[in-house]
Amino acid sequence: MILNTKYFFILFDEVYVKSSRQLRGGHLFGKAVDDPDKFARSVLTFMVKPLIGKPFVVKMLPIWTLKVEFLEIHLRELIYVIEDAGCLALGAICDNHMIVIEIFN
Repeated sequence: MILNTKYFFILFDEVYVKSSRQLRGGHLFGKAVDDPDKFARSVLTFMVKPLIGKPFVVKMLPIWTLKVEFLEIHLRELIYVIEDAGCLALGAICDNHMIVIEIFN
């Protein structure tokens, strides 16, 4: 593995979407992973950006509402996956949403 591809930044953001549901191939899409009784109002997206190279999406989670505990669990999980692959997460890049600020305080 090339040295510069072993180091990554994690980018994440919440994107609001129209709440809807679709049935395709016998599967119901649109339910929120944080509250399965509700349909998602937003999508929490995680990307990784190598030191040299383009960022790519690694996880998209349809959610009802963003909570500190939920975000922290999934952010830590992504860091563990990166480290298990023999790489290093150098930092996280995100907006200044109140939930994000609570995680880093």
